[in-house]
Amino acid sequence: MRLVGNGITPRYQDNEAGQITLHSRASLAAVGSAVGDNDLSELRFRSNIAIDGLDAWEEQSWVGRKIKIGQINFDVVMPKSRCLATQANPNSGKRDLPILKTLTHAFSQEKPTFAIAMLTRGAGGEIHVGDKVCFLN
Repeated sequence: MRLVGNGITPRYQDNEAGQITLHSRASLAAVGSAVGDNDLSELRFRSNIAIDGLDAWEEQSWVGRKIKIGQINFDVVMPKSRCLATQANPNSGKRDLPILKTLTHAFSQEKPTFAIAMLTRGAGGEIHVGDKVCFLN
């Protein structure tokens, strides 16, 4: 696994607890396939971190684990429930895809979930595009 992104586009927190969100590009591709959009933009989900190198939805099994990316340690605390904002096209702002319904029906989810929420542990540090993702436990 490795960190991916363009290093320029900002990613932000959307949770008061300061949770960092992470999704795999394989999970994104699975959702894109289910909604009939193989070029589905990850910007819909506003995750802070996107990674490559694992199977679709594999990151969901990390809840309760500790991981390290670059110099930063994270506690994976929960799956990330999603809202109606994911249904809006990030370029036009128009709701054009049934993301929430797809997550619950096509992937048999109780709540529409995409990505995982994490909290940082210990001292700060930096992460960079290409950094490896390692398990600490």
